[in-house]
Formats: sequence, C-alpha cells, structure tokens
Amino acid sequence: MIICVTGKFGSGKTTVSKLLGFKAVNADYIGKKVFDKKKEEIKKLLGTLDKGKIRKKIFSDKRLLKRFNAIAHPEMIKIIKYEIRKNKGKNIVVDAALHYDLKLRDICDKIILVKRDKEKIIKTSKMSRKETEKIIRNQKVPAKADFVIVNNSSKEDLRKKTEEIKQELRKDF
Repeated sequence: MIICVTGKFGSGKTTVSKLLGFKAVNADYIGKKVFDKKKEEIKKLLGTLDKGKIRKKIFSDKRLLKRFNAIAHPEMIKIIKYEIRKNKGKNIVVDAALHYDLKLRDICDKIILVKRDKEKIIKTSKMSRKETEKIIRNQKVPAKADFVIVNNSSKEDLRKKTEEIKQELRKDF
C-alpha cells in the first residue's frame, strides 16, 4: 500500500510519516538531491543558488515558481516512482507537501492530509513570518483526502490520531 502524507509546510507531515512506521519516501530529501543535480539550470533561471534568495524569488513571482517547478518536479516524480518500484510489496509512505503539484494522487492508495493553524506554523517556523506566509499561501492541498489529521494540539495527541489511522489502514493490508 502506498500512503501519501501531505499538508502545508510545518503542518507535521514528517512526524506523521515517521509515526506510521512504514518505509518512507521523503519528497523534501529528494528535492534537495534534485536541486544539487539541477543546480546549473536553477542558477541560470534565478541567478543564484542561495536557497533563501531562491525562496524569496519564486514565492514572490508565480511565473518563476512555475518555471522552477518545471525544472525540479519531473526529476522528483521520477525518483519517487523509482523508490516505490524499488520497494514494491512493502507499505510505503510518501511524505510530500507538494502532493498536489507533483500529481501524486495517481500513485497513492490513500492520502492523509495533515492540517495545522497558520499561526501555529508561523510560531514554530525558523523563517520570518512573511516568508512562511508566502510559502503557505503558494502551497495547494488536495480537496479530498482519505484521512485528515488536525495537528493543533500536543505531540501525544498527534501520535494518538496517527495510530487510529494506522489501525484503519491495517484493515486494507
């Protein structure tokens, strides 16, 4: 079974993915590998490889974001699909904020959407409020999900909610 865990930046996707205990495919990690692989194309497009400057540029200009994604996303999708094929027969969790942009619905058996109040995300973010708000504003989440976790409480509450979903998922194994 392939489970996609999605949600906006800072919502708790990675924590939920780890709590599920399945083989994990982390889109952020893959994105970093793709960034290194495509850095010449990225530098040509944006004039820099400084990730802070890149974030500011692409989240301030939707056309630049679209062009940046056209460089990174095809390679990310290819690697995610490879990781899934490589682990065929195992339960896999794909941790991807960009579930919608990466068009992962086609490869996921179940989707878990992790939601968190914007103010809680901003409070725990290491970036400025303005930067965090831009990222959140530009991220799309699926209109439909098989499970929704609202992560506005404690880590223990998140663990309990995730365990309940894991029990539901076991019925489909």
